[in-house]
Amino acid sequence: MKTGKLVTLKVFNVYRCFKIEIELDDAQKCEILKMDTILLDNYSFVPDEMEGCDCWSEIMNESTFTEEELEEIDHDNLDIDFLDDSVEWTSDYETSYELSGGCDLVEEPMQN
Repeated sequence: MKTGKLVTLKVFNVYRCFKIEIELDDAQKCEILKMDTILLDNYSFVPDEMEGCDCWSEIMNESTFTEEELEEIDHDNLDIDFLDDSVEWTSDYETSYELSGGCDLVEEPMQN
């Protein structure tokens, strides 16, 4: 920003269908099946399939910015899909993954 103030955007990607590969012991399986919201960062997993994406962002601590600063940020016209390609924006890639609404577990045969 012209003022030197930093802006933090929180970007959300929500998928209707999200399939992952995850290794769990028996206790973790029971635990996960009881959860409505699962913070996947607590487990070792690999994303496999993701479908039906909705994407949006919000300005963190928006109330600390003046009207002029908010106009400069121009949040309504940000293309959050391409922020990484911008010289004006940088990312620290703090990413977290969570599943909402519970999950179904399917045991896959071990491959040798």
